[in-house]
Amino acid sequence: MTNQYIEFKKQRELGDILSDTFAFLRNEFKPFTATFFKIVGPYLLIMMISLALYMYYIGDSFSLLMFNSDAVPNIPMILLIGGLYMVSIILVYVMAQSTVLHYIRSYANGKGKIDFHAIKSEVYASFLKFIGLGFLVAICLMAGLMFCFIPGIYLWVPLSLAFAIMVYNRLSVTDAFSYSFTLIKDYWWITFATMLVIAIIVYIASYAFALPTVIYNWMKMGI
Repeated sequence: MTNQYIEFKKQRELGDILSDTFAFLRNEFKPFTATFFKIVGPYLLIMMISLALYMYYIGDSFSLLMFNSDAVPNIPMILLIGGLYMVSIILVYVMAQSTVLHYIRSYANGKGKIDFHAIKSEVYASFLKFIGLGFLVAICLMAGLMFCFIPGIYLWVPLSLAFAIMVYNRLSVTDAFSYSFTLIKDYWWITFATMLVIAIIVYIASYAFALPTVIYNWMKMGI
């Protein structure tokens, strides 16, 4: 059975946005997952290895201090691995977000068909742009939250769309940043409501998937 193509550039109500979102995830789950792990997988593996090494050296240093007060932890190695872990987190976040957006762009341009090689090349080509825009968005959100909580929420809505605008419209970092406010000008409330509902659904879904683990840990502690 052929999956139905979902048009992205279409005006929708909140209910239509949610239903089409789940329809897209259902139809594209297998090809998207394959594309995601082919591009992001190596960086995700580096992050997991660096985390394991960091926890190993932290645990080893803690054990030395517990049983030998004169022992000296390997601080340079801990800092080196900790720095590698932080860099790997940034790489995974940037590559994951870029892969998702470029996948959707390829899907929309191909009317339901994707081009893996084009997605991969565009992800690597836009890496520095994502870093720059992410840095700019982070500064603005931190400033908004520091001065008052409400300005931070107001800025979060348009700036969260800046990455998609940069990818879909082929804009520079500064142009995508400024255009995000223009795009959202008369639709702030409906956009905020949509993002809030989606965030709640994602939170509930993630909690539901984590529930078996929580129950297992409770049983383990009881035993």
